[in-house]
Amino acid sequence: MSEHISFPVDAVYTWVNGADPVWRERKRAALRSMGNADIHENAVSDCRFLDNDELRYSLRSLEKYAPWVRRVYLVTDNQIPEWLDDTTVTLVQHKERFPSEAAYPVFSSRPIELCLHRIPSLAEHFLCFNDDFMLGQSVKKEDFFQYDGKPKLWIVSKKAKKDGFPSLSEEMSPHAAARVRASQLVYNCFGLLYEHRLAHYPKSMTRSTVYRLWQTFSESITRTLQSPFRSFEDITITTVYPYYMLATKQGVARPINGLWQAWDVLRGRLAHLGASLGDDNFLFKCKMIEKLHPMTFCLNDSEKATDRERQQMIACYQKLFPQPSHFEKT
Repeated sequence: MSEHISFPVDAVYTWVNGADPVWRERKRAALRSMGNADIHENAVSDCRFLDNDELRYSLRSLEKYAPWVRRVYLVTDNQIPEWLDDTTVTLVQHKERFPSEAAYPVFSSRPIELCLHRIPSLAEHFLCFNDDFMLGQSVKKEDFFQYDGKPKLWIVSKKAKKDGFPSLSEEMSPHAAARVRASQLVYNCFGLLYEHRLAHYPKSMTRSTVYRLWQTFSESITRTLQSPFRSFEDITITTVYPYYMLATKQGVARPINGLWQAWDVLRGRLAHLGASLGDDNFLFKCKMIEKLHPMTFCLNDSEKATDRERQQMIACYQKLFPQPSHFEKT
């Protein structure tokens, strides 16, 4: 008999409805209070907060392909999707989990994701989902964790260098700057430089190691917690955590590109496919997702997206996940 992981695994979703008029007024008030602060346009773009009903389809995919998930948490700021049966998830409010030094309200995913481990009843092992992360075929706990509990970190390359140093540039977006800053932090602490790109997929984490991460990078984390909008000075846990885990050997690399990707395709277990609305190959990527059924996939909204592309995205979701889940009101 094959060995199976017995420890429980939870799923944590972060979600916002950027069309909510109460939320939009709070966002405007926060921007007014910051006066002439230098905020990157990408940090306040409406597309960053759009709700295209992705959460509904992500939960359908979770129920269909990962029924072993013990409990689902939904982290919001006093918002609930109108279609959601809120008895099927554990609702977590931002303010309940933020430490006293954190900014509130917050309009950046970075402080929110840095505080997920503070959910009291959360399992030691958990998956961090954005609402646009989907599962495309049956997955097992073993796809995300080793038997000894170490998270598997899905990376686009597998290299660590002993020399060299990434540099920050004022022309960088907050997203690109956060990745460089994560590289610098881990390099300064451990002497290893990681510059992997990371798949936009459900991140496997353990609470205990996130607590240790906080102790190691407390100054950078506190600065990020105090940023109500994405900032050039931020770090993002979805980048610094994998680099830290690799450097400390508390996690293991799971490459998803090159020869590994070819092998995954041959065995019908393509790990990940991603596409951004507005890209020239968006429709092609949708067709590939429908054909290959990758383990995980993400159709990421963008400032270049058109309404037609958003309709095509929903059509793709509906084709793959037509049946309502028990998370939806009847």
